[in-house]
Amino acid sequence: MDYIFTTLLNRKPTSQEVFLLKNRNLQYIKMYIKDSGEFKNFYNSNLKKIEKIFCEILNQKSLLINTPQFMNIFVKNKYKIDIMKLYIQEYINNIKKEFKNFYLNYLDLEEQISMEELIDIINSNIKIQNYICNTNKFHNLCDMKINELN
Repeated sequence: MDYIFTTLLNRKPTSQEVFLLKNRNLQYIKMYIKDSGEFKNFYNSNLKKIEKIFCEILNQKSLLINTPQFMNIFVKNKYKIDIMKLYIQEYINNIKKEFKNFYLNYLDLEEQISMEELIDIINSNIKIQNYICNTNKFHNLCDMKINELN
């Protein structure tokens, strides 16, 4: 039971909670926690922390980031902000690198990712190649390359 409380609320259960939940199954305990106002507040607070990390790293005042997709990582790292910052920085750097390499490899162009493209990729959580291949920008640049070859 301690593990579930620590994972979902980052605290140990109170003696009252231990007494109330001692003969309950795991699913019941999870639902008990997730239905609580404390969990909802804690969850929303952590989503804001993740968003703040993105804003800091990307030097933006606010962003519309799909932060729930990063909650599992935050929980696995025991809600440690410094570890989450490193993870997000590496995640963003990998996207930028893969984006740049894709354009270099396929069109021999040094293309930098825009903030809008970066946010789209983060929020859609799809492979960068799939994202790029479905953009008008890529199609237009392909057409330009083809014309250059003619």
